[in-house]
Formats: sequence, C-alpha cells, structure tokens
Amino acid sequence: MTGSTPESIRSALNQQIRKAHGSAAKECAEFTVTQLNDMLEAFHEMRSEEVVSIYDKEDGRAARHLTSDSLKEENRLDAAYVAEHPESYDAVRDSKCFEAAMQWVHHLSEAARAEWHALTDASIPLLPNRGGEEMSAELRENGHDQLATKSETVVSCQTGHNAEAFDAGNWEGYPDWPDEITYKAKGYGPYPFWYAGSAATGDLTGPGTDITTYWSGVQNAERLEHASCTQSIGGTSGDPCTHLFVNKWAALFGADESWCCWSSTPNLPNCWMSTVKRGFQDLFTYNGISDYTSESGLYSGQVKNYTMTLTTVSNFYFWYYTDLDDKPVEQGEGSCVMPRGCGGVKYMFHQYNQSAFEITDLTDTDKFTFPDVCLNTQETCTVSPTQLCDASGR
Repeated sequence: MTGSTPESIRSALNQQIRKAHGSAAKECAEFTVTQLNDMLEAFHEMRSEEVVSIYDKEDGRAARHLTSDSLKEENRLDAAYVAEHPESYDAVRDSKCFEAAMQWVHHLSEAARAEWHALTDASIPLLPNRGGEEMSAELRENGHDQLATKSETVVSCQTGHNAEAFDAGNWEGYPDWPDEITYKAKGYGPYPFWYAGSAATGDLTGPGTDITTYWSGVQNAERLEHASCTQSIGGTSGDPCTHLFVNKWAALFGADESWCCWSSTPNLPNCWMSTVKRGFQDLFTYNGISDYTSESGLYSGQVKNYTMTLTTVSNFYFWYYTDLDDKPVEQGEGSCVMPRGCGGVKYMFHQYNQSAFEITDLTDTDKFTFPDVCLNTQETCTVSPTQLCDASGR
C-alpha cells in the first residue's frame, strides 16, 4: 500500500476498499453532505472504543469527537455552511468522504462493518479524486478556516503510505538518515521471517549474525545482506541470503544467486514491502532516555527510546534506539521490547555498528539490480498473515 504521489496513494487505497466491499463502495460524488453526516454519526455509535483508544491524539487516525453531541453540532454547522455557500459544497462533501473512509477502516470492528453491510443500501464512500490541499485551499478562499483545517487532518493517514525517492542534498542531520548510507550490524532472531513457513525462532544471544546494508533514499532502494539465513524456499539453512528493495519491488535470493522469490511486487493486492523511509522514527513515540547494553558488545550506555505499537495485531511493537547524538544503536520488533524473547510472535532485532555507519555515494553501484535468477522466476514469498499489513501503513 504505497504510492509516489497523493493521487496514486488514493488510487491504491480505493482499490483495496473496492476489493473488500465490492458494489457497496461508491464514488464520493454519489453521496450528499446529509447522507455523509448521517453516516459519520452512525459510525460514531458503532465504533470500537478498544480500537479507538490505541491511537494517541497526534495520530491522524485518532477520533476527533469524544461525544456524539459534539459530532452532531459540527455536522449541523457544516450543513448550515453549505446552505449559505453552495460553491463550497463539493469540498465539504469530499472532506467528509475522507473522514468516513478513515473511520470505516480504523474505528470499526469487523462485527460493526458486517452490521453496517446488513442494513438496507448501506454503502461506503471511496476517497475523492482530490486531496486535502486542494479542498482546504478552496475552503479557506471561501472563509471556512475551521473546516479547511479538518480537511487537512482527515487525509493525514495518506502519509503513512507514501514511499518515494527524494532529491539529494537536503539532509538536515540525525536522527533522520543521510541521503545514502552503508552500514554493518549484528542480527538476532529469525531471518527471513515474514512469509508462510519462514523461520520462527533464532538466537537472541551471542555475537549475532553479520549484516551489511546499502540504503538510498535518493534511489528509494535498500539491500540487506545476511551472513546466515534460515530458508524454506531455497538454499540450505545457514547459507547467506540477500533481501533487495527497489521502489515497490522486493526479492529475497541466495547470495550465490541459485534461487530467488519475490516478496513484493506492484501487482500484489496488499502487503507491499518497501524500504524504510528517511525519518521513520517520526512515526514512533519518543519514550525518553534509557540505560542499555547490547548483546553484541557494540554499544553500552544511554539511548533515546522510540517505540510504536502495531495497530493490526495486539501486543506487537517496533522499537528504535539511538545514542544521545541521535545516531542509530538498535531496531527491532516483537511482542515486547524488554525483556528479550517474550512469547507469542516472532522476535528479532539488529544492532548497528556505529563505526561502520557511513555516508556513501551509491549512484553508480550495481547493488540495486535484481539478479537474473529473480527475473526468471515467479516464486513468491510474500507477507503472511495479511492482517499484519492493513491500509494504515503502520
């Protein structure tokens, strides 16, 4: 679920809504403001408070209304506004389509969605053809600053799906990564780990497995070379393997290029796997400074602690540690942050070798070229289960 422009992001999201809900998903222009107001009020009554409570107030998916009365009053004012300013009708309607689609995906449980579909003519809106900037500009021009601000807010979930290359030369320093880097690290836990039948466990102590990584935000590409892998698709357990990401394509292959499987393609219906984006830590919650000692012996001291909770699966976390100068120390994922190796799901992390985290010019490298063995196979090793990657992009 990625796109290189706001338009392509909306198209990708709409494709998923249509796939999941068929003819019940209709173009935004087919709804009236009154119908959308009624829908938003119904969704408010049907929403799962357990689901809504997982979003902090700064999250673009957070509930804007704690009570139905405040929502009803906002809807009343919006209806009055469009009655007086018919030139802004489409912008108000489009804004409400964004909000209804967001709440449908992120606030309702599966049971509530089934209940809605059981109603007579219970349709849901697709995202409109234009984005928040266009709507808010029109609304501000017509004097509705409050609704313009809301229009900008309700489409903010798009940013989580936006993975694209950027121009070189605009790096402002850590904790964001430079334009292009190479680094070495020590890996712990299973690898590869994301597809059905892939490795379930791996060592969480000891010296760790060597990892060499090439990352380019300018080329929107990343290559991770693991010295020891546990494969169920090709090669022998313990052989080295490489995972290569280039835009919406990703492939896992043996270091000797004797086998390959595609972990992501633009044609997948969901669960695209893309390279990490610069500034990914901005999606995390900063939890202050902690004392830390690495298993690899690469770092000991205080770290800044960033953590994010997966919204599609309970009790699953991503974490990222930096030193006090904001340079990478560790990243990982699992059903807890500490202590290591709590049960329930796969648990893995890798620790950066700070002395081998280097700004590099990767312009002329062949590191981001898929080998022939990948170009000549249709074998796949895509993400499973698919509920790990819903349309939130988190």
